Amino acid sequence: MQKDLPEKDPWAREFRTLRVSLTQACNFACSYCVFPSEKLSKHPKELAFEDLIRLVQLVVHTAGIQKIRITGGEPLLHHHFLDIAKAFAQLPVPSIGLTTNGTYLTRFAAHFRACRILSVNVSLDSLDPKLFRDLSQFGSLSKTLEGVESLLKEGIKVKINCVVMRSKNFHSLLPLLDFALEKGVECRFLELMQMGPIDAKSFAEDFVGLEEILTLVSSQYSVQKMETKPNATALSFWVEGKTNFKTGSFGVIANVSKPFCSGCDRLRVTSLGEMYGCLSSLKNFPIHQLLVLEKELAEPILKKILGQALQTKQSVKFLGAKTSMKYLGG
Repeated sequence: MQKDLPEKDPWAREFRTLRVSLTQACNFACSYCVFPSEKLSKHPKELAFEDLIRLVQLVVHTAGIQKIRITGGEPLLHHHFLDIAKAFAQLPVPSIGLTTNGTYLTRFAAHFRACRILSVNVSLDSLDPKLFRDLSQFGSLSKTLEGVESLLKEGIKVKINCVVMRSKNFHSLLPLLDFALEKGVECRFLELMQMGPIDAKSFAEDFVGLEEILTLVSSQYSVQKMETKPNATALSFWVEGKTNFKTGSFGVIANVSKPFCSGCDRLRVTSLGEMYGCLSSLKNFPIHQLLVLEKELAEPILKKILGQALQTKQSVKFLGAKTSMKYLGG
């Protein structure tokens, strides 16, 4: 008889954060996420929204999830987004967040509080309209900025996510930080990840590390490191303007310079009903098959699968992956 795998690994990690990708469809085609020839429509085997809800309910109750982040593709493209969000709001999870490119936020922001979505991460890689369009292929900077304003109007916590690429938007970092501080939101600079369309060559050419980002910010602001929360992906810094009175904080997700794998508590469920325990691993677990079982039979099987997924986590740092973020969610 197979012995159950532990719910914690040698680093005492356990799954507490669940990222749910609602769809692979997206209205953007960012170069660091999507292969040039890749289709942006939803996958033909995407789960019915009722089944996705049931699957997430099962994972939350079995794993003891404490935080859900709704991702995609672009999650707001899902035709039943509000139905899903309202169902997630009924789960015994203290924190529910959303990651989006911001295009459709003006349609949905007024509903977020009722769905307990109190934190939204908005992808924003440049404030230059032409560069924004070039980076996203199809995006509109004005619509994303309108989306940010709609969140602030509703009192929703906003974080701006910027993937840093040397040849593309390195010169955009300081204007983005200025904008974030003026709006009273946190800007987070993400080190480029070697996964999906980012091969070794393009990674080497475009990667910008933590120290170079801090050097750039320090040219305009006085920078002081803040205490990092347990299991956090971002290093936080307090800044004060050298030539004005702007103050606030920003973050750097330094997955290469300062790996955080040893404290990672993240689990991912895709729109196809597949579960991933680690971005570095191509190993996925098709847990949608559990939907045909009664809860009493499905839970012990899922516990074993969760133990297997935990074993796929890297011990030290992200090693790269061929899988695109479009499939796994941000």
